[in-house]
Amino acid sequence: RGYVAQTAEDLMVTKDRTLQGNATVEDAILIILKEGDTFLPVIDRRGKLRGVVTDDILLNYVYGRS
Repeated sequence: RGYVAQTAEDLMVTKDRTLQGNATVEDAILIILKEGDTFLPVIDRRGKLRGVVTDDILLNYVYGRS
């Protein structure tokens, strides 16, 4: 462990891929499966972060769990 993080920014994950808020659940699933991601940031039309969709959320949705 040579590097010690000092700030949240040192630990954060950056994403090139995002999901528009009006994207379908199927779109989210396909992107996560294709890219091997575990989450996707959801943005609005202005590019503002609105939330995150995770693989767990999608699995729970598909299998009817809350």
